[in-house]
Amino acid sequence: MRFGGTIGCGTFPYSCSATLSVLAPGSAVDDAWRPPDSDPWWGPDWSEGTNTDHLNPTPVGDLPDLAIASHALVVSLLGSYDTPSFTPDGKLATDLLARCSVELEVMPTTRIVDVVVTFTPDPESFRATCALKVGQQS
Repeated sequence: MRFGGTIGCGTFPYSCSATLSVLAPGSAVDDAWRPPDSDPWWGPDWSEGTNTDHLNPTPVGDLPDLAIASHALVVSLLGSYDTPSFTPDGKLATDLLARCSVELEVMPTTRIVDVVVTFTPDPESFRATCALKVGQQS
């Protein structure tokens, strides 16, 4: 997965991460839905300090192997402050800053699925919009 655009949520004391989820096609995902902990995610690139406008290109976790079938790819940009809050089930409470998805049919001849997510930050908040572009290489 590659990233385009910028983020406005990688500024201490607030932070964010982008998570890639692979769901069944047509899955209903509302604003309260959060990705499983096992899904790969990308955090801010803080290699040059605690203010950044882009994500680290190296994922935390393994990228999924997509079987020959239909899939829904969902990217969620989630954020939280450095003093975290927790949900009743003990998970970290996160703000949904952006979410985008695309339906994908992986063909038998597909060797590589190229995913590009582009974020556009809202200058008035930590929120953003995002768009997904997917290509397949045989």
